[in-house]
Amino acid sequence: MSLHSHRFRKPHPWTAAALLALLTTVFAANCRTGETAREQPPILFISLDTLRWDALGATREGRPSLTPNLDRFVADSVLMTKAVVPMPFTLASHMSMFTGLYPQVHRVTTPQDSLSSRIQSLAELLQQDGYRTAGRVTNDWLKAEFGFGRGFEDYQRLPHRLTYSDRVNASAEEVLVQAAEDSRPLFLFLHYMDAHSDFFQQGRNRLPYYSPARFREGREVSQEDFCDDQGRCATQFLLEADREGRTLPAEQVEILRDLYESGIRYLDRDLGRLFDLLRDNDLYDRSLIVLTSDHGEEFQEHGKFLHSQIYDESVRVDLIFKLPQQHLAGTRIDTQVEVVDLLPTILDLVGLQASGPVQGKSLLPMMRGEAVEARTALSQNKLNRMRFALRTESHKIIHDLKEGTSEVYDLRDDPGETINLAESDPELAERLRRQLMEKVRENRRLAQDLESEAAEKQTAEDSVLTKEEQERLEALGYIQ
Repeated sequence: MSLHSHRFRKPHPWTAAALLALLTTVFAANCRTGETAREQPPILFISLDTLRWDALGATREGRPSLTPNLDRFVADSVLMTKAVVPMPFTLASHMSMFTGLYPQVHRVTTPQDSLSSRIQSLAELLQQDGYRTAGRVTNDWLKAEFGFGRGFEDYQRLPHRLTYSDRVNASAEEVLVQAAEDSRPLFLFLHYMDAHSDFFQQGRNRLPYYSPARFREGREVSQEDFCDDQGRCATQFLLEADREGRTLPAEQVEILRDLYESGIRYLDRDLGRLFDLLRDNDLYDRSLIVLTSDHGEEFQEHGKFLHSQIYDESVRVDLIFKLPQQHLAGTRIDTQVEVVDLLPTILDLVGLQASGPVQGKSLLPMMRGEAVEARTALSQNKLNRMRFALRTESHKIIHDLKEGTSEVYDLRDDPGETINLAESDPELAERLRRQLMEKVRENRRLAQDLESEAAEKQTAEDSVLTKEEQERLEALGYIQ
């Protein structure tokens, strides 16, 4: 069924009983001697690096869909359209997904950091529950040494190239072949980077967003359009534009969007192949599949490119849960959530609990159609770590703790965040600022509580990254 023919529905109260029945029959079975043994479904966690919230057909607001395969996946799933990331940065955002904690608390936000032994990750918790755990990643920021490898018995970082999804799929197929001979349930983490901006390669690529040529057919693009007078091309071209405060012509920005969307089309093709691979291995229907992104991407909506600021184009993403047997298929939830909710939701769905502190909330009650308390979401700027945003269902405040300045936006009337209400509505600004500061202070308190009296050192003297990896990340705009 195509996305456009599928009618999404919001959850209704009757879904509570239906979902409880699912949990009884799918996640809890094999009753013996009065006890209930949980059945452990296969779990796939798929991260699509740099995928904006409005890239999916379901959220493109009438524009032609880029993602027919993802659209069909969404039609089988519960779609949450307003998920907020805690920082538009691959390292920090993914660590929040794996721990259920904000970056201020897990403190893995620089090349020197690694996860404290006091914090357990999603992979560790699932491994302890008997899962076979495997991961395939395509970004240096997801190196095992940051703490991502903990709990994985098979964790591999694939070599950097201009295309990723086909190689991720091939490696995933190898995992599935091996897992078929194992009686344990599978937890598989897959990270795709094809929507991300790309690095300059002499003779191969000067485009800021690369995709195979056939996905760029019909687009008049010259690679020389994205090199400056100093020969800085691809991502470096955009990075220098940001550094110098240069505004690119609207026509050039539109070409950049087209190139970005070409990469998404390429990614979507191979995601369709991944879903077919899961079906061929009798995994698609049985599995809990979670799909999201670590951040979006900026196209000069607020003066910059890439992803560092805390406006919605960078911090809002989609969060998708395909439940076993496609239960609640087609449910759309427009209530605000956060990607820190991913860990507690997965654990709740398989009947587990985290052993340590978790700031995210399970989204299972929301899926059931239960009334839930309104949520606020906190985000932190990637480059200016003193700059935070608090997003409510209706408003957003961006506040600089050092400068004391604020921006306030009405997200209902001004979703593009163009009209700053901080001066015209100072009472609203102060109320939101107090809420933001309480969240920041709460994070600081929890981070201190996680430290021992001996103040365990969480930051190594040397970078987790090699010189080559740092140079590659600099070419991708990460290290500035």
